[in-house]
Amino acid sequence: MTDEANRPIPDFVPNAAEPVREHLAASTDLATFLRQAGTLTLDERRLIAAQALILLEQNYVHLPLKAAMYAVNPVQRLRLLIHRLERQTPQDMPPEWMFHTEMSEIFHSVRDLHTNYLLPEPFVGKIAFLPFLVERYTDQQGAHFMVTQVAEGFLAPGFKPGVEITHWSGIPIAEAVDLAAARFAGSNPEARRSRGVQSLTVRPLRIHLPPFEEWVTISYVDEGGTKREFRENWRVVDNLPAFVDADTVSSVAAAQGWTSKPTRPVAPGCCCSLRGSSRRRRPLRPANPPPTCAQARSPPHCRTSSGRERCRPPPGPSAICGSSLSAWTTSKRT
Repeated sequence: MTDEANRPIPDFVPNAAEPVREHLAASTDLATFLRQAGTLTLDERRLIAAQALILLEQNYVHLPLKAAMYAVNPVQRLRLLIHRLERQTPQDMPPEWMFHTEMSEIFHSVRDLHTNYLLPEPFVGKIAFLPFLVERYTDQQGAHFMVTQVAEGFLAPGFKPGVEITHWSGIPIAEAVDLAAARFAGSNPEARRSRGVQSLTVRPLRIHLPPFEEWVTISYVDEGGTKREFRENWRVVDNLPAFVDADTVSSVAAAQGWTSKPTRPVAPGCCCSLRGSSRRRRPLRPANPPPTCAQARSPPHCRTSSGRERCRPPPGPSAICGSSLSAWTTSKRT
């Protein structure tokens, strides 16, 4: 067991990759961040809850279906929340993160990825993270959870990509993933499980609930078959690069004719996002047809189909030609 989690700055930060070393040094532990986060007044909390009630009760056309599918009643939960807020005073109201947690749980209860509660500052643009990533795979023995990436400079005995995690804070890892999955949206168990794996070590606080635990104990088996474990604090830091913002049009998208109509937040700094209903916003669509390969300037990755040039993604993540066509195709299916 290491005592690294008890230190203000973990030991791996001074040895992290140079481009992010200073950035990670500015991180803080989860408990400190939550204790200091939030500036919403009690009146603003009441306003947010009241507008969320109008949104779901009067505008969300899928509400009867979702209530029947998942045996949930988000409207009644909001009414009860509003009732509690009316009885609170500025002196005895709970921390702001607890209010956001309850609001997020209400929106996540309908299991609809198009119906979201987005947190305001200082949560937006922040991520809670652990210095490694985990992925799930299956074989004849069942599901396994393997470490796939470790932050540069992070050291624990025998802990590196390829080791298998067996327990998460004393809980068998498969059950721990399911517990995390239950807190997030996803219309079926596999979709929720996928998000549960993703949120094990990285959570953008704009839309994900912050972890309940301040630290985790990771139990794993190293390459030699030795069972080991260590403890690590959740830390919070500015997100670099920022996660994709559906309300922002990138310079590349703007150059291709994409447009987006901004929306007003429901309260200062907060946003309840409702899509896929009778009051949905217009999705992003290109004003022009997809670019030809000559326009995308990537002829080595082009092919001709039905007498017209089309693009296929070249290897690597920086495929402007392929990503443009993919985005256009997705918008046509919306």
